[in-house]
Amino acid sequence: MPIQLPDLSKIPKKQIAILGGGVLVVIVLIIIIMANLQGKPTGPGTADAKLTVWGPLGDFEGKYLTDSYAAIEPMVDIQYRSIDRADYEQTLLDALAAGEGPDIFMVGNRSLPMQATKLSPLSPEAFPITSFRELFPAVAEQDFVSDNRVYALPLFIDTLALFYNQELFDQAAIVAPPRTWEEFQNIVPSLRLLNSQGQIVKAAAAIGGSKRSIATASDIAALLMLERGVPIVGARGVKLEQKDGDGAGFKAFNYYLQFANPASPLYTWNDNFGNYIDSFASGKTAMIFDYRDRIPAIQEKAPFLRVGIAPMPQIALDAAVNYADYWGFGVSKQSKFSNEAWKFIINTAANKQAVQAYMKEFRRPPALRTLIGAVANDPELGIFAKQALTARSWRQPDPGAVQNIFSNAIARALTGQVTPQAAFNELSDQLEQLLAKKN
Repeated sequence: MPIQLPDLSKIPKKQIAILGGGVLVVIVLIIIIMANLQGKPTGPGTADAKLTVWGPLGDFEGKYLTDSYAAIEPMVDIQYRSIDRADYEQTLLDALAAGEGPDIFMVGNRSLPMQATKLSPLSPEAFPITSFRELFPAVAEQDFVSDNRVYALPLFIDTLALFYNQELFDQAAIVAPPRTWEEFQNIVPSLRLLNSQGQIVKAAAAIGGSKRSIATASDIAALLMLERGVPIVGARGVKLEQKDGDGAGFKAFNYYLQFANPASPLYTWNDNFGNYIDSFASGKTAMIFDYRDRIPAIQEKAPFLRVGIAPMPQIALDAAVNYADYWGFGVSKQSKFSNEAWKFIINTAANKQAVQAYMKEFRRPPALRTLIGAVANDPELGIFAKQALTARSWRQPDPGAVQNIFSNAIARALTGQVTPQAAFNELSDQLEQLLAKKN
């Protein structure tokens, strides 16, 4: 069911004035940034600029962005190529190595350590860090800014949220989704159904397993650590747990495991229960944790399922920490038109009117601060958008390898190959080795 953006005519005049002020700030910032880019030619000129853009967005979505820019810059020839997300990183790497890469390519929010040497960043003079902070949430700076240089700009920011089956909640007389992890674990017995052999018939939630059954397993486990203030990556690299610390890293990891441990009172999942999306869509699982991007897949599998969406549970409501998964646009060092490429990115990601039109068409949670407030009450986008303001991140030397390391540690602990403590130690050591190898 399509959801319309809020009617501005119904917003109080005071709020409109605030939004108007925010729009003015954005316009001024864009004018300043564009002015800083003027007079710095990096190619034959606008009339001869031929730009290629690569990314994991679908053909129609990517072409919408390039066509929108071509409409205001008709002298720029700009083309988009869509690459499947599963093949994207390797395809891009191979092309860049052969000197045949694009002018502009999308960068995963945790991938800057992998991509920084391939990108042509904006200088602090061209795009001051203060301007970046005015435009985007803190997580974007964590992900795409290094040494005060901007390497990429996000168009949208997706965040991990709680999806729940409203019908199963109603049947269990649960009137509201859990706001904290304590509330979450308290409703597990009401939603879980075990047979006489203690086997799961219906799961309260898809949590505790490896990526074999839960695609977001490593993200949930990492978020539990971040919520507890565990510095996954510290000043000297991977730093899951201080030797003289309180063991918060292991406590978070072990807490995650409890939901897939048959001996735990929180037991409600195991990797043999099947794919978490299929289980949720079929009504066999009451809750999952996923991103807004997954909504179409759920709707396709179960178009009549009454799905509720709620913020991620927190340890402390007054100190929320969330987890983001999104992409930014960066300029390749190989581009002969880096100046024109950055103009496209800035107009696409920092121009409020352009972003608003795109967001209305494709229903993604915006990255611009001024638009986050505008969709705060949107029943589909509001939760994801607001969570971007409290999202945190950590740069990963190789996101795919990191996911495997987390998943393997979870699986080894659950199958009894090693103790949870030993699995956690392996996780920490392997992350540290990966970081050292990439450095």
